[in-house]
Amino acid sequence: MTEKSVATAVAATHTDEQTHTGEHLLREINRRINSVGDPCSVAHGSPLGLVDMGMVESVVVGGDGHLRVGMRLTSPSCYMVGYFAEEIRERLADLPRITQVTVEFDNGLDWTPQLMTESGRHKRRQALAARGIEERVGVGLPLMPVAREAGA
Repeated sequence: MTEKSVATAVAATHTDEQTHTGEHLLREINRRINSVGDPCSVAHGSPLGLVDMGMVESVVVGGDGHLRVGMRLTSPSCYMVGYFAEEIRERLADLPRITQVTVEFDNGLDWTPQLMTESGRHKRRQALAARGIEERVGVGLPLMPVAREAGA
C-alpha cells in the first residue's frame, strides 16, 4: 500500500503469485472502503472517503477469508458507526476469498487530521480554497473551516 495511514496484512503463504494476489486484494479492499464517504466531510463541502480521512486503522484478511477492518472514529460522539459498518460490509461482501467481514471501531479519541492521506489533505485544501477558506497555519487542517474576513 502506498498510503501510510492504512496498516494492512494478508495471511497467506508467500509465493510470488499469492503475494501479488494479496496486494491486489488489499488495494481493492481499500478502494472500496474509500468509496464510502465520510458524512462529516461531505457536510462541510469537502467530501472524502474513509481511507482518505485516515479513519481506516487496519485491514486484515485471515487465511480463512475472514476480513477484519479496524476503524478510527473522528469523535467519541460519532453516531455514524452503524452506517460505516453496513456500508463497508456491503461493499466488501462479494470480494473473492472473503467469507466474512467484521468492522471494529475504536473509542474516537485517537484520530487527528494528520492521519489523513496526502491525497485527502490535498483534496480538502482544494475544496476549501474553492470556497475562499484558508487552513490555519501551524494548526493543521481545521475540522470546522474558518472563513477569512475581508481585510483580515
